[in-house]
Amino acid sequence: MNVMTREKIALQQEAEQKTDWEHQRLEYYKGLRYNFKTCDVDYWLDTLYDQQKAVYKAQKSPSWNQVRKGGGIGFWENAFAFVSEEKKKALDAKKTEVRKRLQEKVDKANAAEWDRCSVYNSRLSKRLKDKLSRLTAHNSDEVEEYFTFVLNLDSFALDGDEYHLNYNLVYDADKKQLIIDYELPEMDKVSRVKEWKVDKNLEIVSKEMNKSDYLEMYERILFDLALRTVGILFESDSNNVLNSIVFNGSCVYNDWQEIPTILISFVISKSQYSYDRITRMDCISKAEVAKLKEVRYLDDIRSQKAPIDLWETPPSKLVVPIRSSF
Repeated sequence: MNVMTREKIALQQEAEQKTDWEHQRLEYYKGLRYNFKTCDVDYWLDTLYDQQKAVYKAQKSPSWNQVRKGGGIGFWENAFAFVSEEKKKALDAKKTEVRKRLQEKVDKANAAEWDRCSVYNSRLSKRLKDKLSRLTAHNSDEVEEYFTFVLNLDSFALDGDEYHLNYNLVYDADKKQLIIDYELPEMDKVSRVKEWKVDKNLEIVSKEMNKSDYLEMYERILFDLALRTVGILFESDSNNVLNSIVFNGSCVYNDWQEIPTILISFVISKSQYSYDRITRMDCISKAEVAKLKEVRYLDDIRSQKAPIDLWETPPSKLVVPIRSSF
């Protein structure tokens, strides 16, 4: 009986640890919409410079072995220097002359390498300055490259595993509008488990959320990721090239699905976005998006209840995106 009791205690402790992890996971999800890092154009250009710059690597001074080979100093010549002071002086003078000659070659090569790196890096700096000028002039390629860099810096986890972003960007220079098609996580990326218990058979079993609570949590994650993404983009717009963002959130439910299933599509202007507001505890992402003028969703965006269509994979109801990057 004592063995069984100790076993049950150990299992209960393990179940409590697993439950604590589930609680931490669910709490972590609540910060998805605002716990992110931003970027600026200077950091982007500095990173490009560091990645592409020529790094000066000086050649080392001549080693004894190089001096020996360069002077043709053989075993016997070196050996005789140990028994004759005159030969030792002659050998030392020879070594000094050879080392000097070799060092001059090294210095010349290092100077040439330094000049090469300097010229290359000067040209690189000019190219990056031109890149900045094109970006501030709303060049689509540069704007898209910058915001791709910004989003690639983003990192968050779902169920303890890093979520790999998949998206496509297109910039409309005339409207200063960024259109993003963003792949949202399917349901199997977000666990229904809320706690763990030890059953009568002394096995650790999971207890799942009911369907309604899970749909509410899953929907919140989708909307939080939508606000997170537009937040990262707006907060990283250090050079004011954005007036608005079209966000299309979609899911891909199987490998042979050619066109992603759009779940939500909306347009948000920069003036409508506020980081301070979305960090408030009373802020609900769905309610924030519902305030926007152009929103398309699986169901009534103003409804507090998550649509049952989310449970279907893929949902039978289709959403036509406002604008698409594809």
